[in-house]
Formats: sequence, C-alpha cells, structure tokens
Amino acid sequence: MPPKRKFRNVRRKKRRFTGNKYTKKRNSEEMEGTDDQESVKESEESDITDIEDEKIPKNITRNSDRTKSMPATLRKLDDKSSDSGDPENDEEEKMASIEGFRLIDISVLASVFESFWCPMCKYGHVTFEEDCSAKMGFATLFVLKCTSQKCKYSKRFFSSAKIEGSQAYEVNRRVVLATRNIGIGHQSLVKFAAVMNMLPPMNENSYRDHVATIRNSAETVAKESMQNAAEEAKEFYEPGEDGVFDIGVSGDGTWRRRGYSSAYGVVTAISTVTGKVLDVEVMSKECKECMVWRSKEGTVEFQEWWEGHQHLCQANYFGSSGSMDASGMLAIFERSVQNYSVRYTEFLGDGDSKSHKLIVEEAVYGPVEVRKLECVGHVQKRLGSRLRSLKKRTGQTRLQDGKSIGGRGRLTDNVIDKLQVYYGKAIRNNTHDIQAMENAVMAIWHHTQSTDDSPDHDLCPPGESSWCGFQRDVAQGTSDYRHNHPLPTAVANAIYPTFEALSEQSLLARCLHGGTQNQNEAINALIWQRATKETHSGLAVVELATFLAVSHFNNGTISIILVLRNLGIDPGFHCIKACRKQDHNRIRHSRRKSSEQAKKRRKQIRNFKKGYSDTLEAIEGQHVFVCHIKDERLGSGCGKRFGIQKFVAKRDHAIFVPLETAIPEVDFDEYPKQAAGQESSPVTSSERKREQVKGLERCLREKEQQVAHFQAQLREKEQEEGNIRSQLYEKEHQLTYVQGQLQEKHKQLLNSELQITEMEEQMTNIREQVREKDGQVRAMTENLREKDEQLVNSEGQVREVTQQLVNVQAQIQEKNEETATDLLAQTAALQRQLGVKDQELNEIQQTLLTAQRALNERQQSPDWVISRDQIQLTDKILGQGGWGVVVKGKYCGCAIAVKQIHQLILSPHNLRLFEREMDIASRCRHPCFLQFIGATNDEGSPLFVTELMERSLRALLGQRSLSESEISVISLDVARALSYLHQKQPSPIIHRDVSSANVLLWR
Repeated sequence: MPPKRKFRNVRRKKRRFTGNKYTKKRNSEEMEGTDDQESVKESEESDITDIEDEKIPKNITRNSDRTKSMPATLRKLDDKSSDSGDPENDEEEKMASIEGFRLIDISVLASVFESFWCPMCKYGHVTFEEDCSAKMGFATLFVLKCTSQKCKYSKRFFSSAKIEGSQAYEVNRRVVLATRNIGIGHQSLVKFAAVMNMLPPMNENSYRDHVATIRNSAETVAKESMQNAAEEAKEFYEPGEDGVFDIGVSGDGTWRRRGYSSAYGVVTAISTVTGKVLDVEVMSKECKECMVWRSKEGTVEFQEWWEGHQHLCQANYFGSSGSMDASGMLAIFERSVQNYSVRYTEFLGDGDSKSHKLIVEEAVYGPVEVRKLECVGHVQKRLGSRLRSLKKRTGQTRLQDGKSIGGRGRLTDNVIDKLQVYYGKAIRNNTHDIQAMENAVMAIWHHTQSTDDSPDHDLCPPGESSWCGFQRDVAQGTSDYRHNHPLPTAVANAIYPTFEALSEQSLLARCLHGGTQNQNEAINALIWQRATKETHSGLAVVELATFLAVSHFNNGTISIILVLRNLGIDPGFHCIKACRKQDHNRIRHSRRKSSEQAKKRRKQIRNFKKGYSDTLEAIEGQHVFVCHIKDERLGSGCGKRFGIQKFVAKRDHAIFVPLETAIPEVDFDEYPKQAAGQESSPVTSSERKREQVKGLERCLREKEQQVAHFQAQLREKEQEEGNIRSQLYEKEHQLTYVQGQLQEKHKQLLNSELQITEMEEQMTNIREQVREKDGQVRAMTENLREKDEQLVNSEGQVREVTQQLVNVQAQIQEKNEETATDLLAQTAALQRQLGVKDQELNEIQQTLLTAQRALNERQQSPDWVISRDQIQLTDKILGQGGWGVVVKGKYCGCAIAVKQIHQLILSPHNLRLFEREMDIASRCRHPCFLQFIGATNDEGSPLFVTELMERSLRALLGQRSLSESEISVISLDVARALSYLHQKQPSPIIHRDVSSANVLLWR
C-alpha cells in the first residue's frame, strides 16, 4: 500500500470584524447631519447677527464669534483630523513588514532559536545568548553561536537600532519620551523594569542627557506650533497702520509647588479667538550647580567658574514666587511684536490684576493701551463665594423673620449654586450690551423673591420663549405658572447688596467679551500631568513638560509624531495609528460632551449632589428616638415586619436607625388592637406605666454610660493617632535630614571626581614634560659622552708625551757626549709642549664643567625663558583682554608683541597654566603659526613675547570686505595651521578659540 499522506487543514485567515460598512456609513451620515442641524440651530438661536456693527471692535471679524461658539477641541483639531479619518477604517495593518517594539519573554525567544540549525556548518544548533555587560539602557546585545566546537559561526546584534547621525539607541529615546509624556521619571522606570523582570534601564546621568535632547526637539516643535497659532489668530483681525495686529489673549500663571514657595513657574498666553497657545515663559529660581558652588563664593576659583557658568545658569528669575506670573507675562508681552508682529491689546485675566498693572506701568506698547478683561468664570464664582461668606458670617443670627439665613427653603448651597449659574448665564447671554446684562443680573434677584401674592417680573425677558414662566404666561394669555419655593423676603433683603455690587457697569463692561480662563486651566493641567507636583524635577523636565503640553494642546496627540521626527526617529505605523485614534476619540468625546443632552445630564447630577448635601446638613444635630416594639401576641420580629425603618423614615429629616441597634424595649398591650383598628380598653395601670418609665430611664442611663465609654475609647484612639503622627513626623524629619546628607555626600563625590580629573590632566601634562626633559637629558648626556671621549684621547696624548719625555731623558743619559746646550734646548721644548697640553686639558675640563652646569640649568629652567632686561616695552597698546594687555616692544633690536599678564589674576594655579601654555607654544613651529620667541619666568608679572603682526582679520573686515582670492588664501593658511596642531606628535593640540580676532595678518 502506498504510504499515507498527511494533509494539512488549510483554512483562510479569519477577517477582523470592523462593523457593517452600510449601517456604519449611514450612521456616520446621520451623525453628520445631526451635527449640521445642531450647528444651524445654534446659528439661528444666536443673537450675534442682531448686534450692531458699531458694537463689535473695528479690528476683529465676525468669524471670531462663530469660532468662540464651538467647543475648544473641535476648534483646534477638527480641521486637522479630516485627513486622518476614523482609525477603524484605516488601511489594513502592515503585517508583512514587522516593525515596532514588543515586550517578549527572552526565554521563549531563546528556546525558538535553539531549534534552528547552524546556517554555516548545518550540523550544530544555534544558541541564543545575551551579553549583559555590553547593554546600553534597554538596548541589549544578543549573540548567536553554534553549539559545534569546530564551527566558528557567531552573530552579534543589538535589540534596537541606533538613531541615524547619533550614538543613542532608538528604544532609549522612545522610553524617555514616553515616561516624560505620562509624567514619570527615572526611578519609576527603574521600578517598572524591576517588576517586569527586565534588566535595569540607563543610569540617571544618561536619562538626563536624553531629557535634554528631547527637550530641544520638543521646544522646536512647540515654537513652530505657537508660530502657526499666531498666524492663524491674525486671520480673525485686521492689521494696523504699522502692519502690526492688535489681538486679545488670556494669560495665567501656574506654579510647580502649591502655595507661594515654588521654585518653578510657567506663564501661558492663549488666543481668545482660536484658543491656542501663542507663547509661554518658564521661570526658575534655583540652579543646582550654583547651590554646589555657593560655599566657595568670593574665591578666585569661584570667579573662574562663574565666568563660564553665568551664561548657562538655570536661575532666570530673582524674586518672590507670587510675582512670577506678572514677570513672566511682562516678558511675553515684550517679545510679541518681535516674534509674531502682534500686540496683545486685550488681556483676559482673573481678579488679581498684578500682571495687568505691571504691563501698564512698563508701557510695553508705548501709547497703545492694554485693556483689562475679566474672566466670566471667575466673576461668576464671586457671587457664590460672597453668598457663602455671607451665610458663614451670619451663621445662626436671626434675620427679620426670626430665622437664620440657612436651612430648608432658605439660602442653601443648592440655591447658591443655582444663583451662581443664573448669574453666569445673564452675563454670557447679553454680551456686547451692558444695559441688558445689568437688567438680566438684577432680574435674577427679583425673580427668586417673587411670590404669587406679589409677583415681581418686570426685569425678566418678555415673550413666549422667555426663561421666566410668568412672562410666558403673560405672552400666551394663561395663568399656569406658580411660584414654587421662593426665597423669603428677609433672605432676599440680606443678599441684595451682593447683587447690587456685582451688577455695577464698571465690572460688567469688562465681561462683554463673554470669555473665560478655562483654556488656561486646561493647559496648566496638561503641564503638571507631565511634571507632577508630587515629585521633584528640575528645570529641564519642567521645560520639556511645558513644550510637550503646548504642542499637544494646539495640535493634539499627533504632535508626538513631530517630536519623534525632529529627533531623527521614524514614528512607525502603530505610533501614528494610536495618535490618530486618540485625537479621533478626543474629538468624539468633545462632540458628545458639548451636546445639549450631556450638558443637561451634568447639571442634573450637580444639582442632585448639592440637594443631597443640603439635606444632610439640615438634619445634622437632630435626634430621633425609636422604641423597639415587642409583644408575644405579635410574634417575634414584629419590629422588622411592621418596619421600624419605614416608620422612622416617614418623619421629616429622619435618621435611619438599623434594627441591630440596641434600643429600649416596651411592651404595649394595646398595640394589636390599635393595629387592628379597635378601641383600646383601659387595662394599663399607672404603676405599670411608672415601671415602664423607670425601665426606659434605666436603659437611657445604660446607653449614656455606653456613650461615655465609647467617647473615652475614641479619645484614647485619637491620642494614639496623635502619637503615631508625631512619630511619623519625626521619621519624616530624620528621612529629610538623611536625604540632605546623601545629597551633600553626592556633591562632595562629584567635586572629588572633578578634582581627580583635573589631577589626571595635570599628571598627563607633567608626564609629557618629563618625556621632553628626558629627551633633552639624553642629548646632553650624548654631548657629555663625546667630551669624555675627547678627555680620554687627551690623557692618552699626555701619556705618550710623558713616555717620550722618559725616552728623551734616557737618551740624555745615554748620550752624555752631546752638549748640555742641545739637551737643555730639547728639554725646554718638551716642557713647552707639555705646558701646551696641560693648558688644553684644563680647557677641556673647563668646557666639561660648563656643559654640566648648563645641563643642570637646563633641567631646572625651561628653554623658553628669556631675560626681562632684554625686553624693551613701549606705551603703544595693541590690544587688551581678560588675561592681560598686549603692547609693542623690542627684543634684540627686533619689533615684537609683548603680552603682559594682569597682577590681579596672578595665582599659583594661573602661573602653572601660563607655564603650561608657554611649554606648548615653544614646541610649535610652523609658517602659518604665530612665531613664539619666549617668556619671562622671574618675579613680577610674566611677559609673553611673540612676533609682531600688522593687524587682525576682524580689524580688516571692519574696514573693507575681502575678495575671493583673499578669502581662499586666509582660509587655506588657517587650515594649514590647525592641521599642524591636530597632527602634532606625541600629543595633538586643539585650538579652542578660533575667531577673526585671533587670525593675524602681515598685510
């Protein structure tokens, strides 16, 4: 039989359900039609078209009013979301090309790789290993190897790719951006990795570097967004004669810490027409680096550090925290014309006028006035706050009718909230008409105190569409309206001064715009969502949170894509899809919340909560006594069957008493008859009643003892709680002290590391000097060796001469026949030769001693030292800088440039730096490099001598422009000089101040 074949059940992939396309399309069309109808209805009911033209500011168009009537989210995102569409209808997911990041169990991946054959030898299996020592944050190095010992197959790769043009890995940048966008920091990331059984993330310093890089990209995106928002706001206004647009903004400040002790603050300016952020100012009162160096203030080291740090200091504000908003708003106003060519001539702020007062005092726009507008929301809250304050001040004081101001049917919190809402509606529904607004405000008071006997509705709006039921009855000719729950006359008279004060035309004139600061509160919330107030964060984190919040507020979640692209990262399909979906849901929720049904539902919930709260306040302090009924003829549980709870609930302001509560027991013989509707028989004697009363009193005393016992236990518990709180406070104080010590130790460790780094650099320089000195010593030793050889040769010649003398003397003795005159002559000649040789020997020894002294001096002093006496200084000053002044002089008859160091900056440290610079300059010789002649090293101010040049490139550029040939020649010479320095052996030299002032020319 043929072998059986294995057939695989081939099934098509199940299509993901995305809804019925026909019904979905119809529903979307119906929704769009509903939205259109609602918008048409709103436009029909709007009274904007009835406003006279002269009541609208001259420089503003009518489109701005239509824009204000739209919800903020639709106004900002609706026009940008049309191209994105519903994310559920996007293109099919790109499953063919896998991209993005996943959370995966590494052991599962390792087991999969172990099942693969080696691609090289086809014999062994592949092992999947992880090199933890080479990891970079969340980017881990993986290694694939073959199990066969003879096979050398190996492949190493990281779990994430590097960003193009950078050494950072994409996964680390994305993780830091994601954590900061949701408001968590490095420690939260460490905890997340620990719980997920992952390798720890990057260290805190690397995390700060990522934050700084992302902050720069977020700033670029936010500034572009604010620039576009300014251009969009200009479309609603007409330019002035100078081409500058006069627009309105709403400004508000927010602080990093609650109260007026915050070190960080943010001020925002938002267009009153488009609702988008136009400018922000982040302010800081502290700088961590300055706090570390504060202990060294007044020293030379501090001055050197401050010269390089003052331009990088993070403290950009020096004043009280409460004045941050005013100073920040002033800075925003001062740069508006330069940045956007606009003037903020209308300032919408809260009741605190610090910002507006400072702007007016500084006269930012000269004669152009900055008009103050009031936030309708803040003005509306004034009525509620003043009425609550009046209710609190009055308390239980009796009014004209003998009752207190609060209580059922009087001025409750629910009534105050309703009056506050009516007050806000009176302002918003009567914009651009101050008299109608004043009448509408006072109509609230007259309407609430009106009764059926004495109606008072003269100020209420007439007509069938009026909100006043009495006026509707008048227009329709009916009398169905009844005054339900009017305010008593005494209460109405008590709150009348509040209505009178809040209906002044000077206040209402600043509310004609009908705008609020809700958008400023929204951007403030977005900022502190990304830099929470519960955990400390520095200026970089606050700035990053501000820029991310601004771009999100203006453009939506899609702004994250712009930040990623600015970082050089491709956002990816899943990121773009998720951002579009969030923006789509944001628009959908905004439409739902802005519908009349949703608004009505929210009002009902608020009114219910306030009514429930008023009921609880009204029954506080009232006691309801309930007796549990017990009778054998009624059977057990009669209290539950006849409903003690129901009986108690029927009383006004009753308190529900649970059945389990121990209450007095009374035996009523007449209760069954009364329950059956029969007449009671007088079978109860006075003695039984007295006994029942005594029983009740006895039970009451027992209950009072129990209450006293419970109160004593409560006091003990409160005392224990107080002790625990004091212990907790002491522990928190100790923890704060320990944290302060740890911070000081960390600062000391950083300072020690800096000192060690400086010492290592000094040791490196000393080693280089020692190597140079060793070379010089070797050269001098070679010269000394040559002199020694010459001395040895001279000694050999002396020995030869001595030997010749001995031979001569022998010859003299042998030749006695010769005459004495010849012998004496020869002896004298030999003696003269011997004297000459001795003189030469002495000269050689003297030369040797001189060379040795020169060698010793060479080892003790540098070769670039020249005598101060050989330098002639003139009064002609060539230039002046932070280290000294450069004058013209002469050295050995040649014109030179002499740099004389200031006496004020002389210190052992600076002298060591000067000698180090002279050593480096003495080793540099190049035609395109300034010729170094020498320097003094004696007591007094050091002198630095170089060749004299005619002028600098900066001076030449100040006189005329250069030709192309001159530019090419000068650039080539500078490049040659820098190339010479960079290729200097054994240690390359880097010139850190290449500028036109340091490029010197002959002619």
